[in-house]
Amino acid sequence: MAITVTHTGNSVFGNLRVRFIRVTATDGFGAFASGLNSIDSIALLPQSLTTGSIKLNMNVLSNGTASPGFVSVTGITSGDVFRLTVFGQ
Repeated sequence: MAITVTHTGNSVFGNLRVRFIRVTATDGFGAFASGLNSIDSIALLPQSLTTGSIKLNMNVLSNGTASPGFVSVTGITSGDVFRLTVFGQ
């Protein structure tokens, strides 16, 4: 896997479940399960990005296959660190 994912917390916001996730990149792309059945939105909090070209795709794998609850990440380089707040069902 090209990324290391750490689930740092869970919460509820209105009628949505929320997951707090920390991602560390070891390559330029990757995908991971958010722990949700379906993702409605994602908030990105960069901590250390060497480029500004990060792209997040909700409910899809790295190869473009639809997969509810997964997050696909591209445009990252080794050593990039960022946090995600993922909202969904």
